[in-house]
Amino acid sequence: MFIKKLENADIENISEIEKICFPDTFWTMEQIQSHLKNFYGMGMFNQSIIGYILFSETISEIEILRIGVLPDERRKGLAEKLIYEIKDRKKDLILEVSDTNDFALKLYQKCGFKTIHSRKKYYRDESNALILKYTVI
Repeated sequence: MFIKKLENADIENISEIEKICFPDTFWTMEQIQSHLKNFYGMGMFNQSIIGYILFSETISEIEILRIGVLPDERRKGLAEKLIYEIKDRKKDLILEVSDTNDFALKLYQKCGFKTIHSRKKYYRDESNALILKYTVI
């Protein structure tokens, strides 16, 4: 397995993973395409894409927008490895997650993220959005 920057040729595969990982809220190929112009993405490959991370980077921080890993590849440390790849950029990280997404919350806490804010009944299912931050020391 290795990590590389996402390219336009990867968009269709990322779109398929989006549909599997986020069946109710997946990004379209057009949305992914528009974000690749402005945001840097990294993909984990093993002859094919098995996971990805999309994020926006400014001078002082990185906002994680999407992390997707194919179901058969989950719980193998891939999402954590992708997060640590961007931690190496030595900037604070920020993200938003539903308070009902226990698996993601455990992952982010394991990676050192702390809750800094919440948005009540933010999502369609009326779950709360939590804003998490990892601060570079």
